[in-house]
Amino acid sequence: MPLSWNQIMDNAIRFSKKFENVVREEADGKSFQREFIELFGVKDAREVGSFEYRVSKDDSRKGYIDYLWPGKIAIEMKSSGKDLKQAYAQLKEYVVHLNTEDITNLLMVCDFKNIHLYSRTTDKQVKFKTKDLYKYVKYFSDISGYESTRLYDNQEEVNIKASVKMTVPLSLQIQYVKVRWFTSYGLNYWMKILALTLHIELLNGVMKQREKLLFIVSSLVFQITQRVLRKYMIKSVKK
Repeated sequence: MPLSWNQIMDNAIRFSKKFENVVREEADGKSFQREFIELFGVKDAREVGSFEYRVSKDDSRKGYIDYLWPGKIAIEMKSSGKDLKQAYAQLKEYVVHLNTEDITNLLMVCDFKNIHLYSRTTDKQVKFKTKDLYKYVKYFSDISGYESTRLYDNQEEVNIKASVKMTVPLSLQIQYVKVRWFTSYGLNYWMKILALTLHIELLNGVMKQREKLLFIVSSLVFQITQRVLRKYMIKSVKK
């Protein structure tokens, strides 16, 4: 059974803190990749993939993918400050020379501080700081045991949803519904500020169960209010 998204988010936060001061590929690249894969619920990264996977290119030269989980994800690590665009070009060249069944959908390049993730099948990409990994874990559904999640162009909505799910315990989770038509009026920002504040409080360890329940009730009231206002605005337009 796969880990819950809440568990994966918790693992991602611990992972980011552990490697926040690491900068050298040669010294820490392998442990970074191993623990990265394992935070998604994989027992041992070496059982599902290989480090320094050798690839034969058309010109008879050899290349090495830093980590390959066949059919799932290929990772190229660089030291902090290195060009990740060049790293991606190199990784993409290696991947196309894999056996058909081993070609991965996800291609990830990282310099410890930044992670760039590419979807080969959709040609979408997402870039973020490693410290913000917990907000983006659902992009790695291919290696989490869940159905694939497309890469979004609009990161704001995904980040807020991740924050809401992170702050509410599984037993009390509700479905956060973003009402798009209110965006232009700025009313949904109340929800965003509340969600982010709650997330910060939880990380600081000061959030109480009563306050979590209050947040849920407030969320529901806010959504009901939006629906009522929407009906009122529709009636006004008809008049």
